[in-house]
Amino acid sequence: MRIVKVTGRPAGSVYSILERLERLGWATSQWDEDTDRTGPRRRLYLLSDEAEASACTVVAGVRDRQARLTAQAAAARA
Repeated sequence: MRIVKVTGRPAGSVYSILERLERLGWATSQWDEDTDRTGPRRRLYLLSDEAEASACTVVAGVRDRQARLTAQAAAARA
């Protein structure tokens, strides 16, 4: 799963979060229909537009705080 690889979070934690997002209506899921693929069937998740917008807002806020802290640290060193 791509999220597990990118974040380094355990698969169980990621699936738990995805299931919670789905219960809240922030994500939908369906079984992968790829019949040529070997191995267990995959569950595919898609964030709702509202969830994606909220995630973008959170990420922008984190980046803004990080930039301010970096600037403060640089000013303190000067």
